Order: sequence, then C-alpha cells, then structure tokens
Amino acid sequence: MDMFSELYISLSTNGVENIYEINSDTFKVKGYQCPIYDGLKDAGLSHEIIKLMCTSAGRLINSSLTKHYPELSAGIDFRNKPNECCIEWYNLKN
Repeated sequence: MDMFSELYISLSTNGVENIYEINSDTFKVKGYQCPIYDGLKDAGLSHEIIKLMCTSAGRLINSSLTKHYPELSAGIDFRNKPNECCIEWYNLKN
C-alpha cells in the first residue's frame, strides 16, 4: 500500500485539502476542501446532484482501477453535508 499511497499523495495537488490515513493494507483519503464540489455548488447544483455525479464518477474510476489491480478494492463515501468530508478508501484484499 505504501507505493500506491505515495503516488496518490504526490498527484493530489489540485486544490483539494486532504487528510491521509495509511496502514499496511488500507489507505483512506479524507477530502475536506474540494474545488470541484465548490464549483458545482457555485454553478447552482444541489448537494444531492453533486453527490450523484461524484459517486457515479468514483464507481467508474474504481471499476477500472480494480479491473487492472484485482488485489485492490476501492470506494467513496460521499459527504453527508456540504461542510463534511468525502472519504475515498482503498483496501488490499487478503
């Protein structure tokens, strides 16, 4: 998980404020400040529509990721309220 988490962190410089939790078989990314969410909200989209868009995109990305790396499972827990965080998670399967 170390190589994956280091790569992810090195590429996450697009204005998202993240907190990372890393252990031997799990990597979690807690995203608090997201320019995509903020931009869509400023454009007038509701929290529920943004949730639908982000979770749909996340499923597609994670489907491709796990197709190429079957030892990995991945998902996203979208924020319940606009001021909360989203959590992306990646687990190594046993």
